[in-house]
Amino acid sequence: MKHARVAVSLAVSLAALLCVGGLAVAMGMGGQPPANQPAGEKPAGAPPRGPGGPGGPAGREGGREGGSLESAMKGMNRAYKQLENSIGKPEAKDDNLKSIGDFQRSLIMAKGMSPKMEGADKTKMAETLTAFRTLQIKLLKTTIELEEQVMAGKTAEATATLAKIHAIEEEGHKEFDSQPSKK
Repeated sequence: MKHARVAVSLAVSLAALLCVGGLAVAMGMGGQPPANQPAGEKPAGAPPRGPGGPGGPAGREGGREGGSLESAMKGMNRAYKQLENSIGKPEAKDDNLKSIGDFQRSLIMAKGMSPKMEGADKTKMAETLTAFRTLQIKLLKTTIELEEQVMAGKTAEATATLAKIHAIEEEGHKEFDSQPSKK
């Protein structure tokens, strides 16, 4: 019976993530241009990007280097810090679930983007992008595990899983960024 509840919970969590991902793609946040659109060109009728446009001050294209990825990472960092302060408190369950949701939303956005790959050839870029997305998927699976533990009131396990999340983030920062996280 317990395994059935876990399976249902996992299925519901995955379905929700698929819905969020589908919504992001439908809203034009998929990170990939349509097959018939040349790289770097905006589709006809696309909303303006940049200050005041979708994607924040730098927009999804152009602007500061890594602006959108940086914003997603900052969102993850904010949510992580909130969790770090309250994950062991059973009375903070609702706040923790909200923070986990915030972390997952930022993570989904980051997963569809690319880390800096200046001067890399196409093969190296493809390898880097695959490694980046693989790490993001690993992190997403771990956040689902954390969410299930918080929902079940397992604060000790949730605390350990939050430490795993931090370790995965550190692994990513070592591989894709010159500045390790300051958590």
